[in-house]
Amino acid sequence: MQYILHKPSFILLLILFLPGSPHLSTAQQDLSQVPLEMRNKPWLDNEKHHIWEHTVALLSGQKFTRYKHMNVGEFTTVGYQSLEQILDSLEQKAEKESWTEEKIIEETRYYTENAPGGRLMFFISRYGESEANTRWYFVILRDSNDREIMEKDLDYQAPNNPEGLGWWNYYEFLVGKNVELPFYVYLNNKTSDHLTDFRFLVNTPEEK
Repeated sequence: MQYILHKPSFILLLILFLPGSPHLSTAQQDLSQVPLEMRNKPWLDNEKHHIWEHTVALLSGQKFTRYKHMNVGEFTTVGYQSLEQILDSLEQKAEKESWTEEKIIEETRYYTENAPGGRLMFFISRYGESEANTRWYFVILRDSNDREIMEKDLDYQAPNNPEGLGWWNYYEFLVGKNVELPFYVYLNNKTSDHLTDFRFLVNTPEEK
């Protein structure tokens, strides 16, 4: 995903962004593009959430607050899309925006080469502007046996301060290695004293 913060009188949201261009990670101006399940309310430990046909659970990292059942406080949530889902979304976008064949080939090649394991979308909210900048975070992916798959620092991405919502960020993380479900996602702050700040489990949807 820690800090000793003074609670403000208003809701603060920070998000890790989905860029307009897949080659860049810049601040997203429209919260409506963040899945509702990721921004409805702060997640609690062991809650399961269904996002993009995957189940994601926050295993540890819950922020303890009397407002935990409300849309108040810090958010730290994750969504996952497989490479197949990414390419499907590209196909839909290409049709909607009338992409040229050259652009379709370029975008398809980019994700195929850089995201064989899909992509993770991080949505984070913090009380202060600096804490909402993704430059302070790094990600560790581990397989179902908790063996490390990859580790990477998040790039600098300044947060947004939309009307009445405070500091937020929405960030796209491309998984550069093949992964098998389920797998663990660790989101840690470089300035934290904790060995693990936030630990998630990404899995296939449960059968009904």
